[in-house]
Amino acid sequence: MSAKGRRKGGPLLGMISARLTNTTILENVLDGERMAQTIAEVVERFGLESVPLTFADFSAMAECCGCEIYFQQDVLPMVVSHPVKTREDIAGLRIPDPQEDGRLPELIRSARRLAARFPTLSKSVTCFGPFTLAGHLSGVEYLSRKTLSDPDYVNELLDFCVAAILDYAGAMVEVGANLIFLGDPTASLLSPKAYREFAGAATRKLVEQLKVPALLHICGNTTHLIEEMCATGVKGLSLDAPVHLPSAARRIPPQISLMGNLSPTGVLLTGTPQEVRQATWQLMDEMKEFPNYRVASGCDLPPETPVENILAMMEAIREYAG
Repeated sequence: MSAKGRRKGGPLLGMISARLTNTTILENVLDGERMAQTIAEVVERFGLESVPLTFADFSAMAECCGCEIYFQQDVLPMVVSHPVKTREDIAGLRIPDPQEDGRLPELIRSARRLAARFPTLSKSVTCFGPFTLAGHLSGVEYLSRKTLSDPDYVNELLDFCVAAILDYAGAMVEVGANLIFLGDPTASLLSPKAYREFAGAATRKLVEQLKVPALLHICGNTTHLIEEMCATGVKGLSLDAPVHLPSAARRIPPQISLMGNLSPTGVLLTGTPQEVRQATWQLMDEMKEFPNYRVASGCDLPPETPVENILAMMEAIREYAG
Protein backbone atom coordinates (compact mmCIF):
# COMPACT_ATOMS: atom_id res chain seq x y z
CA MET A 1 0.00 0.00 0.00
CA SER A 2 1.42 3.38 -0.91
CA ALA A 3 1.92 6.05 1.71
CA LYS A 4 -0.67 8.24 0.10
CA GLY A 5 -4.16 7.17 1.12
CA ARG A 6 -3.03 5.29 4.20
CA ARG A 7 -5.50 5.36 7.08
CA LYS A 8 -4.34 7.87 9.62
CA GLY A 9 -4.46 6.93 13.29
CA GLY A 10 -3.21 8.81 16.32
CA PRO A 11 -2.24 8.48 19.98
CA LEU A 12 -4.45 7.05 22.71
CA LEU A 13 -5.42 10.13 24.71
CA GLY A 14 -6.96 9.08 28.00
CA MET A 15 -5.69 10.37 31.33
CA ILE A 16 -3.74 13.14 29.64
CA SER A 17 -7.03 14.70 28.49
CA ALA A 18 -7.58 16.11 31.98
CA ARG A 19 -4.24 17.93 32.02
CA LEU A 20 -4.76 19.21 28.48
CA THR A 21 -8.01 20.89 29.59
CA ASN A 22 -6.81 22.10 33.01
CA THR A 23 -9.16 19.76 34.85
CA THR A 24 -8.47 16.88 37.21
CA ILE A 25 -9.10 13.22 36.56
CA LEU A 26 -11.30 13.16 39.66
CA GLU A 27 -13.53 15.93 38.31
CA ASN A 28 -14.01 13.98 35.11
CA VAL A 29 -14.74 10.52 36.51
CA LEU A 30 -17.35 11.93 38.90
CA ASP A 31 -19.15 14.13 36.37
CA GLY A 32 -20.24 12.87 32.95
CA GLU A 33 -20.89 16.39 31.65
CA ARG A 34 -17.37 17.46 32.55
CA MET A 35 -15.95 14.27 31.03
CA ALA A 36 -17.76 14.87 27.76
CA GLN A 37 -16.55 18.47 27.56
CA THR A 38 -12.97 17.43 28.32
CA ILE A 39 -12.95 14.77 25.61
CA ALA A 40 -14.65 17.08 23.10
CA GLU A 41 -12.00 19.76 23.59
CA VAL A 42 -9.21 17.23 23.00
CA VAL A 43 -10.88 15.71 19.92
CA GLU A 44 -11.26 19.17 18.37
CA ARG A 45 -7.82 20.39 19.39
CA PHE A 46 -5.97 17.47 17.80
CA GLY A 47 -8.37 16.70 14.96
CA LEU A 48 -8.91 13.11 16.06
CA GLU A 49 -10.70 10.81 13.62
CA SER A 50 -12.33 8.75 16.37
CA VAL A 51 -14.08 9.91 19.53
CA PRO A 52 -13.49 8.05 22.81
CA LEU A 53 -16.87 8.39 24.50
CA THR A 54 -15.54 8.11 28.07
CA PHE A 55 -12.39 7.93 30.13
CA ALA A 56 -11.12 4.35 30.55
CA ASP A 57 -12.33 4.05 34.14
CA PHE A 58 -12.11 0.31 34.87
CA SER A 59 -12.99 0.82 38.53
CA ALA A 60 -16.57 1.96 37.97
CA MET A 61 -17.99 -1.52 37.33
CA ALA A 62 -15.91 -3.05 40.13
CA GLU A 63 -17.27 -0.46 42.55
CA CYS A 64 -20.83 -1.44 41.62
CA CYS A 65 -19.93 -5.05 42.44
CA GLY A 66 -18.77 -4.25 45.97
CA CYS A 67 -15.09 -3.33 45.57
CA GLU A 68 -13.75 -0.40 47.57
CA ILE A 69 -12.23 2.36 45.43
CA TYR A 70 -9.45 4.82 46.25
CA PHE A 71 -9.89 8.21 44.59
CA GLN A 72 -7.13 10.73 43.89
CA GLN A 73 -7.14 14.05 42.07
CA ASP A 74 -4.92 13.17 39.13
CA VAL A 75 -4.86 9.37 38.95
CA LEU A 76 -7.61 7.08 37.74
CA PRO A 77 -9.55 5.52 40.66
CA MET A 78 -7.96 2.33 41.99
CA VAL A 79 -9.62 -0.84 43.24
CA VAL A 80 -8.35 -1.55 46.77
CA SER A 81 -10.54 -4.44 47.95
CA HIS A 82 -11.53 -7.72 46.34
CA PRO A 83 -14.63 -9.16 48.02
CA VAL A 84 -15.30 -12.20 45.85
CA LYS A 85 -13.55 -15.31 47.18
CA THR A 86 -16.10 -18.15 47.05
CA ARG A 87 -18.80 -19.57 44.80
CA GLU A 88 -21.31 -18.20 47.29
CA ASP A 89 -19.84 -14.75 46.72
CA ILE A 90 -20.23 -15.19 42.96
CA ALA A 91 -23.83 -16.31 43.39
CA GLY A 92 -24.50 -13.18 45.45
CA LEU A 93 -23.30 -10.80 42.75
CA ARG A 94 -25.87 -8.71 40.90
CA ILE A 95 -25.29 -7.42 37.40
CA PRO A 96 -25.08 -3.61 37.71
CA ASP A 97 -27.61 -1.44 35.92
CA PRO A 98 -25.66 1.01 33.70
CA GLN A 99 -28.49 3.54 33.97
CA GLU A 100 -28.76 3.48 37.77
CA ASP A 101 -25.78 2.08 39.64
CA GLY A 102 -22.71 3.88 40.95
CA ARG A 103 -20.79 6.02 38.48
CA LEU A 104 -21.96 4.08 35.42
CA PRO A 105 -24.71 6.64 34.64
CA GLU A 106 -22.02 9.36 34.45
CA LEU A 107 -20.19 7.32 31.82
CA ILE A 108 -23.43 6.87 29.89
CA ARG A 109 -24.07 10.63 30.16
CA SER A 110 -20.64 11.41 28.71
CA ALA A 111 -21.17 8.97 25.85
CA ARG A 112 -24.59 10.38 25.01
CA ARG A 113 -23.30 13.97 24.91
CA LEU A 114 -20.31 13.11 22.74
CA ALA A 115 -22.28 10.93 20.33
CA ALA A 116 -24.64 13.85 19.72
CA ARG A 117 -21.77 16.33 19.34
CA PHE A 118 -19.78 14.25 16.82
CA PRO A 119 -22.39 12.43 14.72
CA THR A 120 -20.11 11.82 11.73
CA LEU A 121 -17.03 10.49 13.55
CA SER A 122 -16.35 6.93 14.67
CA LYS A 123 -17.25 6.56 18.34
CA SER A 124 -15.50 4.04 20.61
CA VAL A 125 -15.99 3.15 24.23
CA THR A 126 -13.40 1.40 26.38
CA CYS A 127 -14.72 -1.58 28.31
CA PHE A 128 -12.84 -3.67 30.86
CA GLY A 129 -12.05 -7.17 29.64
CA PRO A 130 -13.58 -10.14 31.49
CA PHE A 131 -10.34 -11.36 33.08
CA THR A 132 -9.43 -7.88 34.29
CA LEU A 133 -12.85 -7.38 35.89
CA ALA A 134 -12.53 -10.81 37.51
CA GLY A 135 -9.13 -9.75 38.85
CA HIS A 136 -10.70 -6.67 40.41
CA LEU A 137 -13.39 -8.75 42.07
CA SER A 138 -11.20 -11.57 43.41
CA GLY A 139 -7.74 -10.02 43.40
CA VAL A 140 -5.22 -10.83 40.68
CA GLU A 141 -3.02 -13.12 42.78
CA TYR A 142 -6.01 -15.03 44.17
CA LEU A 143 -7.54 -15.38 40.70
CA SER A 144 -4.23 -16.58 39.25
CA ARG A 145 -3.98 -19.31 41.88
CA LYS A 146 -7.56 -20.34 41.21
CA THR A 147 -6.80 -20.92 37.51
CA LEU A 148 -4.70 -23.86 38.74
CA SER A 149 -6.57 -25.04 41.84
CA ASP A 150 -10.20 -24.36 40.93
CA PRO A 151 -10.78 -23.56 37.25
CA ASP A 152 -14.54 -23.97 37.65
CA TYR A 153 -14.54 -21.06 40.11
CA VAL A 154 -12.69 -18.89 37.60
CA ASN A 155 -15.07 -19.76 34.78
CA GLU A 156 -18.13 -19.09 36.94
CA LEU A 157 -16.76 -15.67 37.83
CA LEU A 158 -15.89 -14.97 34.20
CA ASP A 159 -19.44 -15.85 33.16
CA PHE A 160 -20.70 -13.16 35.53
CA CYS A 161 -18.15 -10.68 34.19
CA VAL A 162 -19.18 -11.36 30.59
CA ALA A 163 -22.84 -10.74 31.47
CA ALA A 164 -22.02 -7.51 33.33
CA ILE A 165 -19.80 -6.16 30.56
CA LEU A 166 -22.38 -7.11 27.93
CA ASP A 167 -25.07 -5.06 29.69
CA TYR A 168 -22.76 -2.06 29.98
CA ALA A 169 -21.54 -2.30 26.39
CA GLY A 170 -25.12 -2.66 25.19
CA ALA A 171 -26.09 0.55 26.97
CA MET A 172 -23.17 2.31 25.29
CA VAL A 173 -24.19 1.04 21.87
CA GLU A 174 -27.71 2.36 22.47
CA VAL A 175 -26.37 5.90 22.95
CA GLY A 176 -24.07 5.80 19.92
CA ALA A 177 -20.93 3.68 20.38
CA ASN A 178 -19.99 1.83 17.20
CA LEU A 179 -16.78 0.19 18.45
CA ILE A 180 -15.99 -1.53 21.75
CA PHE A 181 -12.34 -1.16 22.82
CA LEU A 182 -11.75 -4.08 25.19
CA GLY A 183 -8.90 -3.46 27.63
CA ASP A 184 -7.82 -6.64 29.40
CA PRO A 185 -4.40 -5.87 30.92
CA THR A 186 -4.55 -8.58 33.59
CA ALA A 187 -4.69 -11.24 30.86
CA SER A 188 -1.05 -10.49 30.00
CA LEU A 189 -0.08 -12.65 32.99
CA LEU A 190 -1.46 -15.81 31.37
CA SER A 191 0.30 -18.45 29.29
CA PRO A 192 -1.19 -19.16 25.86
CA LYS A 193 -2.89 -22.28 27.23
CA ALA A 194 -4.35 -20.46 30.24
CA TYR A 195 -5.40 -17.54 28.06
CA ARG A 196 -7.31 -19.87 25.72
CA GLU A 197 -9.01 -21.60 28.64
CA PHE A 198 -9.98 -18.52 30.63
CA ALA A 199 -9.60 -14.97 29.28
CA GLY A 200 -9.80 -15.93 25.62
CA ALA A 201 -12.87 -18.13 26.02
CA ALA A 202 -14.64 -15.43 28.04
CA THR A 203 -13.73 -12.74 25.53
CA ARG A 204 -15.09 -14.84 22.68
CA LYS A 205 -18.39 -15.33 24.56
CA LEU A 206 -18.60 -11.57 24.98
CA VAL A 207 -17.63 -10.66 21.42
CA GLU A 208 -20.13 -13.12 19.93
CA GLN A 209 -22.96 -11.26 21.69
CA LEU A 210 -21.87 -7.68 21.02
CA LYS A 211 -23.87 -5.72 18.46
CA VAL A 212 -20.84 -3.79 17.20
CA PRO A 213 -17.22 -4.76 16.41
CA ALA A 214 -14.68 -5.08 19.19
CA LEU A 215 -10.97 -4.28 19.33
CA LEU A 216 -8.77 -5.96 21.94
CA HIS A 217 -5.89 -4.35 23.82
CA ILE A 218 -3.72 -6.14 26.38
CA CYS A 219 -0.96 -4.02 27.89
CA GLY A 220 2.66 -5.13 27.83
CA ASN A 221 4.43 -7.77 25.78
CA THR A 222 1.75 -9.99 24.26
CA THR A 223 4.00 -11.61 21.66
CA HIS A 224 3.15 -15.01 23.16
CA LEU A 225 -0.61 -14.39 22.85
CA ILE A 226 -1.06 -13.08 19.30
CA GLU A 227 -2.83 -16.14 17.87
CA GLU A 228 -4.97 -16.54 20.98
CA MET A 229 -6.04 -12.88 20.83
CA CYS A 230 -6.99 -13.27 17.16
CA ALA A 231 -9.07 -16.36 18.03
CA THR A 232 -11.39 -14.34 20.29
CA GLY A 233 -13.36 -13.07 17.30
CA VAL A 234 -12.42 -9.41 17.69
CA LYS A 235 -12.14 -7.29 14.56
CA GLY A 236 -8.94 -5.58 15.64
CA LEU A 237 -5.90 -5.74 17.92
CA SER A 238 -4.06 -2.90 19.66
CA LEU A 239 -0.51 -3.95 20.55
CA ASP A 240 1.72 -2.26 23.10
CA ALA A 241 5.25 -0.96 22.59
CA PRO A 242 7.17 -4.09 23.76
CA VAL A 243 5.78 -6.10 20.81
CA HIS A 244 7.84 -6.13 17.59
CA LEU A 245 5.03 -4.99 15.35
CA PRO A 246 6.17 -6.17 11.88
CA SER A 247 6.76 -9.69 13.22
CA ALA A 248 3.42 -9.74 15.00
CA ALA A 249 1.61 -8.44 11.92
CA ARG A 250 2.70 -11.50 9.93
CA ARG A 251 0.82 -13.67 12.44
CA ILE A 252 -2.42 -11.67 12.23
CA PRO A 253 -5.02 -12.47 9.54
CA PRO A 254 -5.52 -9.57 7.10
CA GLN A 255 -9.20 -9.25 8.02
CA ILE A 256 -8.21 -8.28 11.58
CA SER A 257 -7.14 -4.65 11.86
CA LEU A 258 -3.99 -3.77 13.77
CA MET A 259 -2.94 -0.62 15.59
CA GLY A 260 0.09 0.42 17.63
CA ASN A 261 2.71 0.87 18.90
CA LEU A 262 4.86 3.97 19.46
CA SER A 263 6.15 3.86 23.02
CA PRO A 264 4.04 6.05 25.32
CA THR A 265 6.69 5.96 28.03
CA GLY A 266 9.60 6.18 25.60
CA VAL A 267 9.79 8.51 22.63
CA LEU A 268 6.36 10.10 23.12
CA LEU A 269 7.13 10.99 26.73
CA THR A 270 10.85 11.72 26.70
CA GLY A 271 11.75 12.38 23.06
CA THR A 272 11.91 15.65 21.18
CA PRO A 273 9.23 16.53 18.61
CA GLN A 274 11.71 15.73 15.84
CA GLU A 275 12.43 12.32 17.38
CA VAL A 276 8.69 11.65 17.62
CA ARG A 277 8.26 12.62 13.98
CA GLN A 278 11.11 10.33 12.92
CA ALA A 279 9.82 7.42 15.02
CA THR A 280 6.32 7.81 13.57
CA TRP A 281 7.59 7.81 9.98
CA GLN A 282 9.91 4.87 10.67
CA LEU A 283 7.10 2.77 12.13
CA MET A 284 4.76 3.58 9.26
CA ASP A 285 7.50 2.65 6.79
CA GLU A 286 8.09 -0.66 8.57
CA MET A 287 4.36 -1.41 8.43
CA LYS A 288 3.59 -0.17 4.90
CA GLU A 289 3.12 -3.70 3.54
CA PHE A 290 0.19 -4.32 5.91
CA PRO A 291 -3.03 -2.68 4.65
CA ASN A 292 -4.84 -3.62 7.87
CA TYR A 293 -2.52 -1.38 9.94
CA ARG A 294 -2.89 2.11 11.35
CA VAL A 295 -0.37 3.87 13.55
CA ALA A 296 -1.11 4.62 17.21
CA SER A 297 0.60 4.82 20.55
CA GLY A 298 1.18 1.46 22.19
CA CYS A 299 -1.01 2.40 25.14
CA ASP A 300 -2.56 5.39 26.87
CA LEU A 301 -0.28 8.44 27.01
CA PRO A 302 1.04 9.42 30.45
CA PRO A 303 -0.35 12.74 31.73
CA GLU A 304 3.14 14.28 31.56
CA THR A 305 3.47 13.75 27.79
CA PRO A 306 4.54 17.03 26.12
CA VAL A 307 1.83 18.55 23.95
CA GLU A 308 4.47 19.27 21.32
CA ASN A 309 5.09 15.53 20.97
CA ILE A 310 1.40 14.78 20.44
CA LEU A 311 1.27 17.44 17.75
CA ALA A 312 4.46 16.09 16.16
CA MET A 313 2.95 12.60 15.93
CA MET A 314 -0.28 13.90 14.41
CA GLU A 315 1.61 16.07 11.92
CA ALA A 316 3.84 13.15 10.91
CA ILE A 317 0.79 10.96 10.30
CA ARG A 318 -0.86 13.60 8.13
CA GLU A 319 2.35 14.20 6.18
CA TYR A 320 2.87 10.48 5.58
CA ALA A 321 -0.72 10.01 4.44
CA GLY A 322 -0.25 12.77 1.89
